Amino acid sequence: MLLLVEVSDTTSRYDREIKLPLYARHGIAEVWLIDLDQNLVHLLRRPQDGRYTEVSVTARPGIARPDSLPDLAVDLSPLLPAA
Repeated sequence: MLLLVEVSDTTSRYDREIKLPLYARHGIAEVWLIDLDQNLVHLLRRPQDGRYTEVSVTARPGIARPDSLPDLAVDLSPLLPAA
């Protein structure tokens, strides 16, 4: 799997602490976690040794481009309330 997008509204802590390490351990190349509970977007890339080595977290996500599909641009900003 090249990209997994997960939207979390009430299970964000579980998703971050349990599921993300599982995804990394199983080699999911990139995960976008849309955390509606905290109004944050987590972009995680490059899994290694059960964790993601490139992590960014923002309340203002803007345009995201998956590493595996560099010609694709996805505007994530409408997913969170305006700051």
